[in-house]
Amino acid sequence: MDGLTAVGLAANIIQFLDFCATLLSEASEVYHSASGLSQEYVELQDVARDLSLLVDGLITPKTNAGPRVSYQGLGPGPDMLSIAHSAKAVATELISVTRGASGC
Repeated sequence: MDGLTAVGLAANIIQFLDFCATLLSEASEVYHSASGLSQEYVELQDVARDLSLLVDGLITPKTNAGPRVSYQGLGPGPDMLSIAHSAKAVATELISVTRGASGC
């Protein structure tokens, strides 16, 4: 075996071992977590819930909050509402996916 082939083989072995270590670490984290999710998934759920709540405030204005001011001074315009509805859909999908991952 020539030197270049040996170096390539060693690099492949190291890459495989790194992948295995990462996989085992993540599996252990999920196994030991109370929710059955990794910390990354829990944070993603929290962000999706926060996004959903913020967008709800744009889509459904509160009556006791007074007039809402936008860039144009007229409240949320059609473009803003379209973005808000898209963000709500993304947040709902993220929450659904992360709940599905936990088996809930």
